[in-house]
Amino acid sequence: MTSDIKEFVTNCYREILIREPDMDGLKYYVEKIQNGEISLEQFPTIMRESKEYKDELENNEKNFEKRKNHQIEYREKLQEVRYGDISVIYTGDLSGGGEFFGQDFIPIVKDLFGTVSRICEFGCGPGFIGFSLLAQGLCESLCLIDVNPKAVKICHETIKKNKLENKVSVYLSDGLSNIPSSEKWDLVVSNPPHFVNDDKWTPILTLRSVDPDWNIHKQFYANIEKFLKPDGSILFQENSAGSMPRIHTKIITESNLEVVDCFWDWEFNSSDSTFKEFGRQYYYKKILKQIFDDHALFYFVLSKKSQKETKKIPKLNDYKTKWKLEGKIPIENFSKEIEHLVNKNH
Repeated sequence: MTSDIKEFVTNCYREILIREPDMDGLKYYVEKIQNGEISLEQFPTIMRESKEYKDELENNEKNFEKRKNHQIEYREKLQEVRYGDISVIYTGDLSGGGEFFGQDFIPIVKDLFGTVSRICEFGCGPGFIGFSLLAQGLCESLCLIDVNPKAVKICHETIKKNKLENKVSVYLSDGLSNIPSSEKWDLVVSNPPHFVNDDKWTPILTLRSVDPDWNIHKQFYANIEKFLKPDGSILFQENSAGSMPRIHTKIITESNLEVVDCFWDWEFNSSDSTFKEFGRQYYYKKILKQIFDDHALFYFVLSKKSQKETKKIPKLNDYKTKWKLEGKIPIENFSKEIEHLVNKNH
């Protein structure tokens, strides 16, 4: 995870300040992000508010044009990231975090489900999550869905480059509206838009970050059941800076699906010692501080078809037990424990 944060910070230096990061600055910001003092979403804003950035904007129009052209180049330039034997092609404007915090799907899917027949990544962008799960051998085949033609085109380029035509299907679709009924999935994963308004977003960020009135979520959950295999599951990665679990659990239950569990994205959100050393009360205070400071705390929402005799996911309790042994604690009572404290402190 450190290498992912380092790459993210380096790219921000290159895109915003038009230079390579100095070693002291790079180390400082990587540590701040690792410790939860700065979120990935806050970091670009911090750089744009820096004296270096403002001075160049105010005093040097030539540098401003250089920065503007560099940003365009960054968004349009084809880049690659490698997961196992798969090289994933992408551009900066299509990156919504799947190459960073989205990689936390790997240990969770591995622990909860092992290898399944077919996984779908909904709102895939360049397919960071889906291709990485395929590269890890956690699915035999993959389905990718996105509403953005550019994302779909780049996914096809990745498929061609890696000769995955027999394993990966890609659909250009607004939600699930253009998906053939023959598609059936064991697991659907997604790092969907996390925010309900577009007040602070540029047009490029709006497409991948904003879900007005949660309509993307609502339409997805309302229509997903027919594409799930009998024991199929849905695993979405959400962001406490944009929502709390009750929002999504309400949408899920109103769509006649079952909420199996909500839990923190531990690999990204916390150190091993946070709960063990300081105890439950301190731990929740730390979470509250990060929420009120608009830090990104990622959590997972796991759901599935609602059945009279619900088949449990046998590895879920094992996963929670493992977390507890590591000094962490899953959020079985997320709404009661966290949201109660949030409401109390408002």
